[in-house]
Amino acid sequence: MSEVLNILKELQSVEDDSALDILVPSVNKLIKFKPLSVKQHHEILKCSIDGVPGSIKLAIILNKIIIDNSLEPVDFTIYDAEWILMQLRKHSFGKTVSIEDKVYNLDDLTKNVTDFKYTHSVSYKGIEVLLSVPTIKLDIEVSEACYKDIAKTVSDETKISETISSMLSYEIVKFINSISVKDNTINFSDITTTERKKLLESIPLAVNNKITEYISSYRKNEISSYTFSDGALLTIDGDFLTRA
Repeated sequence: MSEVLNILKELQSVEDDSALDILVPSVNKLIKFKPLSVKQHHEILKCSIDGVPGSIKLAIILNKIIIDNSLEPVDFTIYDAEWILMQLRKHSFGKTVSIEDKVYNLDDLTKNVTDFKYTHSVSYKGIEVLLSVPTIKLDIEVSEACYKDIAKTVSDETKISETISSMLSYEIVKFINSISVKDNTINFSDITTTERKKLLESIPLAVNNKITEYISSYRKNEISSYTFSDGALLTIDGDFLTRA
């Protein structure tokens, strides 16, 4: 046992010496990260065989990897997530990736830092909703609630549409900071994820459409960061993170 402990200590020392400097977009500075571990690699692989619940679980695992591997305290946002994961993957498997049998260099991608508004508000007939790009911690919290919900119903094929609708609702509430109606304001940080989802489902469709428009514009802005000059889009998923 003592030999095992000694080896583990040596491995920890090697890990500390292998810390990576990664530019985190939301804070615009280099942050040190531990490389991906074999255990994390296996956790990512396991999610690929679990269908819809597996895809949600994968998102949770990837977010937790970012937090766990960071050697400095940062309140990361989902704006940072794919960029950090791409840098971690480069360290483990190299800078090249194959997309539809064509090889690309990941160094050719640059993070889009346009004037996109990472906070926003929408209003409609006395209703005001404050929005922002969610933190990774919030994304984990909501995704875990979504995972528990979806895992109960996804095995029933007759509930596929219900599952998709529920997943969309969970995705939207991540972006909501607060809802105000006349003199009443509810901060989403003060209520449970279930209560957030119920509030979302009670707002007028016109408000929901404005929220989804904002989220769509955010996603479009993000896609541009992972699109090569010939239009090929890099998908940062379990396969990308576990294969050369």
